[in-house]
Amino acid sequence: MKIGRVGAVLLVLAIVAGTGLALAEEGAKDKEALKSEKRQARHAEMIKKYDKDGDGKLSDEERKAMKKSFREKSKDTDGEK
Repeated sequence: MKIGRVGAVLLVLAIVAGTGLALAEEGAKDKEALKSEKRQARHAEMIKKYDKDGDGKLSDEERKAMKKSFREKSKDTDGEK
């Protein structure tokens, strides 16, 4: 089968485009995995900081204390955020 120059160029372009799409998809998966790891790390930090009874989860009282802390931190002394 004879494909000629134009056919060969189109074939190469198709291969390059396919490879680029595959790499982009892999990069997106890596970003999602990284976000998940960061989210899990933040969760672990919150548990460590606010879990006063040490059971590994936040009770209603501990959760209220955490929310109160967040609200206090978000307030600015001059009224601006």
